[in-house]
Amino acid sequence: MTAPPRPLAATLPAREAAALLAGSAARAAPVVDGTQRLTGVITPAVLAESLEDDDVAGLTAGDLAQSSGALRESEGLSAGIDLVLAAADTDGLPVVDDEGVLTGWLDTKHVLRWLMASS
Repeated sequence: MTAPPRPLAATLPAREAAALLAGSAARAAPVVDGTQRLTGVITPAVLAESLEDDDVAGLTAGDLAQSSGALRESEGLSAGIDLVLAAADTDGLPVVDDEGVLTGWLDTKHVLRWLMASS
């Protein structure tokens, strides 16, 4: 597990979220509420679609965040392997604590290293 990509506040306007994600090397960004609880994940594709919409002025990162699976810290890596491998658009999976607070990011490289060490 690594530190998550820079989380975006759910209240952040969509245009600002697009600018931040466009300037990032991450393929997706977690979206968190005011208490740092994960509300979803947002991708450049979702943001690009929203920027084509005439009503983009009122949209926020929270409005556009897609529900994503998250691995709880207490579950362990083996519980998230299939979810990480299926997360091609985001290149990983958010990791949360038992309260749903974002604590990390599990990417496909971590899963690959774990699988190689386990076999």
